[in-house]
Amino acid sequence: MPDGAIWERSFGLRDLASSLPMTSDTLIQVGSVTKIFTASLIADLVAERSIKWSDSLVARLPGVSIRPDLADITLDELATHTARLPPNPPNRVDVDGVMQPYSVAALYASLSNPDVRRVEPGRTYSNWGYALLGHVVEKAAGQRFEDVLRERIFEPLGMSHSKIDLSPADERRLAVHYWPEDEPRIPRPRWVFGEVAGFGGITSTAGDLAKFLRYQIEPESRGEVLDAAGMQSLRAVRTLGSSWQAGGGRGWLVIRDPDGTITLEHSGEVDGHSSYIGFSPDTDVGVAVAANLGGSSAREIALPLLARIVAQARQLQPMNREVAMSLARKRQWADAEVALVKVVTAMPGDDEAWHQLGVARYELHDVPGAEAALLQAAKNGASPASSTFMLAVIAAAQGRIDTAFERLDRALRSSGAKLDLDRAELRILQSDRRWMRIVAKAQRARSGG
Repeated sequence: MPDGAIWERSFGLRDLASSLPMTSDTLIQVGSVTKIFTASLIADLVAERSIKWSDSLVARLPGVSIRPDLADITLDELATHTARLPPNPPNRVDVDGVMQPYSVAALYASLSNPDVRRVEPGRTYSNWGYALLGHVVEKAAGQRFEDVLRERIFEPLGMSHSKIDLSPADERRLAVHYWPEDEPRIPRPRWVFGEVAGFGGITSTAGDLAKFLRYQIEPESRGEVLDAAGMQSLRAVRTLGSSWQAGGGRGWLVIRDPDGTITLEHSGEVDGHSSYIGFSPDTDVGVAVAANLGGSSAREIALPLLARIVAQARQLQPMNREVAMSLARKRQWADAEVALVKVVTAMPGDDEAWHQLGVARYELHDVPGAEAALLQAAKNGASPASSTFMLAVIAAAQGRIDTAFERLDRALRSSGAKLDLDRAELRILQSDRRWMRIVAKAQRARSGG
C-alpha cells in the first residue's frame, strides 16, 4: 500500500456446494485480528485520559467481585498478554469446537472463579485478557463495544462492511466455513459472540481490513480518527519470545527476519474462517487476507505476498531518497522531513539523509529532533564536520555558548573549508575571546595550513 493505495482481489469460492465466488463484499469472521482493534481503542481512550495503561481491573470494574490475585492486573498486562491469565476464561463453553455466546455476567463470574490457575510469568496469549479489555472499552466510553468500534474506527475509515452483530442480509453474505483437514470439505457453523466480543468478534472483508491496515501503517495521516501517538505505542516490543526474532507489543506480534526485516502482524481464526493483517514499517507496505478456510490458511497466503511486495518497495527506495533530498534542497522542510524519516528508517546508515533530516527539523523548530538526527549523521559519517557544525549552530541559537565553541572546534578538526562562520546564529559568539581562535583555525584550514 505505497502512498495509501490499496490493491484488492478476490479468489476462490465462498460456497463450494453452489459454486458461489468470493467477492469484495463477502463477509469473513476475522477472529483474533479483532484484538488489534481493541488495543487501538484502549490506546485512544488512554490518549483522552479516560483511562491509563497502569489502571488495574479493580479500578476499571468497580463493584465487581474479583479474586485478590487478579484484582491488580493492569490494562497494559492484558494488552501485552503478560497478565498470567490462561488462554480462555474458565466458564467459556464450546460445543463441537464452536464457542457459544459469552455474556458480561459470565465474564464477571470468571473473575471470582476459585478454579482459575495463574500461568507462569511471561507472555501467554489470552482471549480472556482481551475479552476484559473489550469490556473496559465499553465501561470507559459508556457505549456498547460495537458502537465504539463503529464511531471511532469503522465509519471514519469507511469500513462499511465491518460489524459484530449480523443481520439476516449479512448472514447471506457470510462465506461458508471450511476446515483444511476436512476431506471432503464440509460446512462448519459460524461463531456467535454475544455480549463479549473484544477478543475476536468482528466480521469484515479483506478490503475493510486493508483500510484499517493502511491507517495503522500511517496513523498520523488521519489525525481525526484515533490518536496517532497511541497507535505508534502499540508497536513497541514489550516482551521477547524464545528467540530474538519474535517479540510482542500491545496487540501486535513483532517479527524480525534474519535479514533484519521487521514485520508487525496479527492472525485470526474461528472454526472455518481465518484472517491476517501485517505490514513492514520500514517500507510502509502491508497485506490483509480474509479466507473461508480455518487454521493458519490466511497467514500462509499472506506471508509470501508480503515478502514479495516488501522486496519491490525496497527497489523503489533509491528514487524515494532522491525525492527526499530534492525537497530538502528546495527548502520544502515539512515535506522533506516526512520523506527523510522514511529514508533513514529504510537505510539507517545514510549519513547524508540523517544530516538533511537534522537541518529540516531545525528549520521546523524541532531542536531535540534536529540534534538527534545530526548526532546520528556525525556518528555514521566518514566526514562528520558538516553535521557537527550544524550542531554548533543549534547550540549557539539556544545560547549554549560553551557547547557551541566545543562543537565548532571539533568540526574544524575535521574540515574548516566548508564552514559558514557568517551564519546569523553565530553572532552571539563573536564577543567571546574564543571566537578569534575559531576564525584563525578556519582561515588556516582554508589555506591548507
